[in-house]
Amino acid sequence: MAKLTKIGAIPVIAVVITIILMVLFKATGPVYNPKYLLLILNTIFIAGTGIIVTVISARSYLKDGSINILLLGSATLIAALVALIAGWLSILSSNQNVTIYDSGFMVSSALQLSSALSLLYWNKLRTSGRKSILAMTYGAVLIFVGLYATMSARDVFPKFFTNSGATWVDQSVLGISITFFALSFLIYIRKFAKLKSEVLYWYSLALVLFAVGLFGVALQPQFSDSLSWMGRIAQYIGGVYFMIALLRLKTGSDEDVSLPTKWAEAFRSDRVQVEALFSNMLDGFAYRRIIVDESGKPVDYVTLAVNDAYENMIGQKRESLVGKRGSQLISGGDADLARQIETFGRVALTGESVQFEDYSTALKRWYHISVYSPKKDYFATILEDITERKNAEEALAIAKNQLAQELAGSLRLQELSMIFVSQDNIQALLDKIVLAAIEIMHADMGNMQRITKEGELRIVAQNGFKQPFLDFFNCVGTDSHAACGFAMASKKRVIIEDVTQSPIFLNTPALDVQLEAGVRAVVSTPFFTRSGEFLGVISTHYRTARQPNEFDLRLLDLLVRQAADFVERTQNEQKLEDYSKNLEKLVEERTKQLKDSERLATIGATAGMVGHDIRNPLQAITGDVYLAKTELASIPESEEKKSALESLQEIEKNTDYINKIVQDLQDFARPLKPNIEEVDLKIIIEDLLKKNGLPENVKVSVKVESDARKIVADSTFVNRVMYNLVNNAVQAMPKGGKLTIHSYKEANDILITVKDTGVGIPEAVKGKLFTPMFTTKAKGQGFGLPVIKRMTEALGGTVTFESQEGKGTTFIIRLHKELKGK
Repeated sequence: MAKLTKIGAIPVIAVVITIILMVLFKATGPVYNPKYLLLILNTIFIAGTGIIVTVISARSYLKDGSINILLLGSATLIAALVALIAGWLSILSSNQNVTIYDSGFMVSSALQLSSALSLLYWNKLRTSGRKSILAMTYGAVLIFVGLYATMSARDVFPKFFTNSGATWVDQSVLGISITFFALSFLIYIRKFAKLKSEVLYWYSLALVLFAVGLFGVALQPQFSDSLSWMGRIAQYIGGVYFMIALLRLKTGSDEDVSLPTKWAEAFRSDRVQVEALFSNMLDGFAYRRIIVDESGKPVDYVTLAVNDAYENMIGQKRESLVGKRGSQLISGGDADLARQIETFGRVALTGESVQFEDYSTALKRWYHISVYSPKKDYFATILEDITERKNAEEALAIAKNQLAQELAGSLRLQELSMIFVSQDNIQALLDKIVLAAIEIMHADMGNMQRITKEGELRIVAQNGFKQPFLDFFNCVGTDSHAACGFAMASKKRVIIEDVTQSPIFLNTPALDVQLEAGVRAVVSTPFFTRSGEFLGVISTHYRTARQPNEFDLRLLDLLVRQAADFVERTQNEQKLEDYSKNLEKLVEERTKQLKDSERLATIGATAGMVGHDIRNPLQAITGDVYLAKTELASIPESEEKKSALESLQEIEKNTDYINKIVQDLQDFARPLKPNIEEVDLKIIIEDLLKKNGLPENVKVSVKVESDARKIVADSTFVNRVMYNLVNNAVQAMPKGGKLTIHSYKEANDILITVKDTGVGIPEAVKGKLFTPMFTTKAKGQGFGLPVIKRMTEALGGTVTFESQEGKGTTFIIRLHKELKGK
């Protein structure tokens, strides 16, 4: 329907655009206008179609008695007669032709508007003595047209058309007609929007085409006959649309209903009111009419309208329901149809309301159905989906049935739990667990598997299997073709109703082993400790394909929980026994750790004093070296001077080394309290490299991103961390290499990487790298990296590293752009 309505609107739009373009470009010029052309076209497209609509409307009025149908038929009759008369008069006189045509269409448009208004306000009005009223009304129309045509022929009325064109009288009449037709269009198109009736759609388009056509005729005096003919073409298309409206009565309608009845129903507003009332209902709503035979007995019914909820409940579109008989829609057989017709017929004919519940085997849904009659021969059904309530009632009944079974199963589990407490033979208990699982699940075979340290499942108890099956599935991993392997991987129960249809076993040796053992179905259930640690899988096997029920699975879950507790208990007992055996070794390890802690505490306590005592002579030595180098500078060059300078440089180098050891020792031992300030990383790195210098065989690359240059930290800490990292990197490249320093932003953090191409860190020592007093170097006390770690963490950051032996090491310092807790 949507596609057809779009097609119907195209000519209307095309005509409107053409008239607008002709007005804009002031179309003029001669028009082909043979003598009898207007007569022929008026007769075919306006008079002919109008007479057909008039006849259908007359018959419809006699059946229905609606005042709007009577007015509609009178309007089309006047239009048909004046179009026919005007066609003949066009041969003789232009004034008489225009007068009768335009005046007649003004009266026709007034009647069309009256019909549309009665659809809104007086639709429920039904007249009696319909034949007499129809005869008088149509007779009055014939007399009116005859008298008006005679008086027009005698020039009784003011001139409508002269040699200079249309007069103001004609323009006024045309303006009224255009207004009335346009208002009628708006009323009918609004009804179409609610009712979605194709008849109303095409009829409303016909009216708007008449309005557009008369508008083109009204513009003729300012332009030319071309606009007048474009207006006539619009009216001829309107006549065709009248016929299409009649033809659409056969689409989607019941064959036994006559065209007059369908025509009346198409213009009835009570259907619109019913649909408007129920369109937003959550329950399904259908409006229907009962069909009776000659004796008045109900034989079928036809659906007239449904709402969106009804479509959704039934699972069919409105187009496949509306206009269809019950016998075309009911698939349950003659008995179901007869029962419905009997019930619906009683409601429609007697006005009695009924309510009942019904189950649809096709839709597998339960419905509560209410049926009532708004007027004789018509009935409405309201569907409420009660499937969930029915399912709940059914579930309650099943639950009551299963309660006794569940109680018996619970007693069986209680007996088993007592055995767990009293019996010490672990293997015997595992065997009883497997037997209980087979009994609860009504299975034929079963086994229990435990997870090993290697991450594999191994069978620890079984019942019903022969050795080939046990050997094949004795060691199962997550990549194995086994239900238990999939249960271990997913940590969820795996149910295989038929091993021959399961993709787990398809075209695998495991399928042959299963079938040879007589297995056709498997249920594998994983079990865990209370803390969620995976312990193993309990599997039950069946000789026939089957789907276990929820009740059995619930009992199995209870058994699995008990089994998990038992396994966890025995596991903990074994751990306790192992712990007791290794207690002496554990005490020894803890004692050693305590001694190491005491040693580090002693080092920390003396670090301050030792550092102070060593630094005093170091400063004196540094001063003496500086003075000696100054005095040597004034001595002429000689071998002795060169030798003395080399000795002083060596003293200076060793003094710096001693000073670093003291500094590392003090930094490790003393409490760290960062002094918060804004730090410029680029300046710190540049000053560090400039002050300390690098060997000539080490190439350096520094890149500080603009958004990673400033951070809030302690400049002394940052400088110390960078100094140690650079110093370590240089020492890791004794034969030279490349040092790369990069600072960049990542989310809200600043990352500083120090990368070298040196010897790398052996895999065996990576875990001890930040341990105090651990070093891989020939020289050093092992405090450099622990100091880096302490200072970085004091700034709220972290230090990590990546290293590959023989290819180099990268240390990564991650600091917050804003210090936490600031």
